[in-house]
Amino acid sequence: RQRAVYFISEALVIVLPKGALVNNMLEAYRRIGEDADYDFNDVVLRISHVAGETTAHCTLLASGGTLCNKVFYGDNCEGEVHEMFGVDVTTMVNTQVVGEEKEPVEFDVTVPADFTMSDTDMGGFVIKRFSEDGTVYVGEVAAPKMGQIPYMICVPSNWEWPWEMTNITEAYPEFSTWCSDHNQAKDWFLNCNGDKVYKSAAAADAEASMEPIPGQN
Repeated sequence: RQRAVYFISEALVIVLPKGALVNNMLEAYRRIGEDADYDFNDVVLRISHVAGETTAHCTLLASGGTLCNKVFYGDNCEGEVHEMFGVDVTTMVNTQVVGEEKEPVEFDVTVPADFTMSDTDMGGFVIKRFSEDGTVYVGEVAAPKMGQIPYMICVPSNWEWPWEMTNITEAYPEFSTWCSDHNQAKDWFLNCNGDKVYKSAAAADAEASMEPIPGQN
């Protein structure tokens, strides 16, 4: 299996060394052209892949954007994220504060045997934006080049993404420290403000129903 390395940024370039392999990565894509909130929840896609296999298992987890966003792997369109959730393009999904809550949508993508998410192109996945009716191509979110501000980040495994309109630095206070110096706060993604990240209704109900440990208030 593969191993993970963590290079994620809002205003810095993402660099994923080819020698750093991953087992289960989650990609959060920022909306194209609308960067006011820096919440990194416009398209949240988890990619799971076993080294050497030719299938990558994908799970669409959230759509916090209100644009027509289509998931592409190479030249193949895997679907428009709102349609995959069964909602209108203006409806946000799984962002906690607004919109609807939906079950994750799973699908498989055929990949080459040497596929890896640890390369500098996010494994070849991009988000393409179209007009509201889906017919006119507008632009895309892809892995940034050197010197470009990224609108896509990769984080390891089961990441809890920020609520809609919640800056990632509010949800993950150590994110800025890590961006300033990658030798510090390397595990920033493990230390979140629990009141600022998405939890499914089932997870929230389970957490609320937990009985207190004897002796604790």
